[in-house]
Amino acid sequence: MMVADNCCHIHSAVTSAMPETEAKLDVWHFSARYVAVILNTSKSPFRSAIAADISGAILKKHAEHGRGAEYWDRGEQEQRLLAAFEKWAEKGVWSAAAQKVHQEQLKHVRKGCLERSDQDIRSDGSRVEGTHKGWNSLQRAQPSGILMLCALGHDFVLRRNVRVASSRCEM
Repeated sequence: MMVADNCCHIHSAVTSAMPETEAKLDVWHFSARYVAVILNTSKSPFRSAIAADISGAILKKHAEHGRGAEYWDRGEQEQRLLAAFEKWAEKGVWSAAAQKVHQEQLKHVRKGCLERSDQDIRSDGSRVEGTHKGWNSLQRAQPSGILMLCALGHDFVLRRNVRVASSRCEM
């Protein structure tokens, strides 16, 4: 399984290189697409509540305390997403573009892009998003060839994994 912010665009490239790999959509980007179509997004008092309802339509439980996120199945996701969208539509929070965004995101739900066949694999996007800053600084601070960047990348991932594992033991 591979989690990305553009699952359907990269699906054919992923399956041609790794035929048994599923391309999935991460919840953070999914929710962000809804947040982007709220009227007066940055000033809306409903912004965090809407984001929570949208991610709650996809996730049974968020990742916390060393446990991965738990996802609803696609049928349940669709029902919950429709209910959440309608709830906020009745309050008049959506912009004109919201209906189009909602229909596009429903396609992802119906295709199973947000469903996880293996619940035990930690695949929520927040963990991936948190490493972007590290990868970006690694690339800027260490101008080098592909071999050196590969070695630096392995070191970066190893140090992060050791830090994450050791912080779990303290809990």
